[in-house]
Amino acid sequence: MSDETRKKDQRAKGAARPREALQLAAIGMEAEFSVEVDGVPARPEDVFGSPRAFLDGDLMHRQGTSYHLPTGGAVYFDTGVIEVATPVIEIDRGCAARAGRSLWEAILQVRGALDRWERRHGREVRLVGFSTHYNISFELPRERQGRSRTVEKLALLLSYLLPF
Repeated sequence: MSDETRKKDQRAKGAARPREALQLAAIGMEAEFSVEVDGVPARPEDVFGSPRAFLDGDLMHRQGTSYHLPTGGAVYFDTGVIEVATPVIEIDRGCAARAGRSLWEAILQVRGALDRWERRHGREVRLVGFSTHYNISFELPRERQGRSRTVEKLALLLSYLLPF
C-alpha cells in the first residue's frame, strides 16, 4: 500500500491527522449567557430547540445547534447557555479591539432577534451574563521563549489586563 493510500485510509477511518504548524496567530472571543423566560431560568434548548427559532434570515448551519451570523461569528447552544463567538481574527495591532467589537456586534444581533421573538410570542427573554472566553492561538518555539516569554506568563499577563 502506498503512503498516499495509507493516509487516505487513515483519514477515512477518522484517524488523527499529524499536527501542522499554525500558519497564522489568531484571537477569538466567546460569551455565554444563561436564559430567563418570563423571569424563570430556562435552558435555551428547551425553549427554542435551535437558534433558528429566533434568528432571522438565511443562516449557514455549521454543526449541531451552531449557525454562522452575518457578523462572521457564530451562535449556538452549549449545555444550557446561548454562546456567541467571534470569527478567528489575525493577531495584529488592534486585534483585541476588533475581537471585542465583533463580539459586541454578534451579541447585539442575537439580542435584536430575541426582541423580535418576544414581540411575536408575547414573552420576555433575558440574557444573563455567564462567562466570557478569550482564545489565543500562537506558536513560539521553546528556544525563543526563554524565561520571560512563556505561554504561562502570557496567560497571567492577560488575566490582569483583559478584565479592564
